[in-house]
Amino acid sequence: MAGIPNRIKNDVEYEEVLERMRKGAEMIEHPLTTEKSRAELMKVYDALSEAAVAYRMHPDVRAGREPVYEMELTDKPTSAAAETPEPVPQPTATNINLSDWL
Repeated sequence: MAGIPNRIKNDVEYEEVLERMRKGAEMIEHPLTTEKSRAELMKVYDALSEAAVAYRMHPDVRAGREPVYEMELTDKPTSAAAETPEPVPQPTATNINLSDWL
């Protein structure tokens, strides 16, 4: 899963989002994370959280079924360029040796 999903379509995607949230929380709480990075990570975390909650609150999911979304009708022409979302910068995992500060 590359970017932040607009909506989660099934339990597999939901579990992937939860895993990204867990990893993001670890990075947010890391003592060497800068305030700027923490703010950017929180935006991503909040967006993932909103998508996860929206999925779980969907009436079909609450009834034990995969959600069925209504088609979104727009006046925009459909093209591959119009449907491709902007890439969201992913948090980079750095290998930090924390044994020095112990």
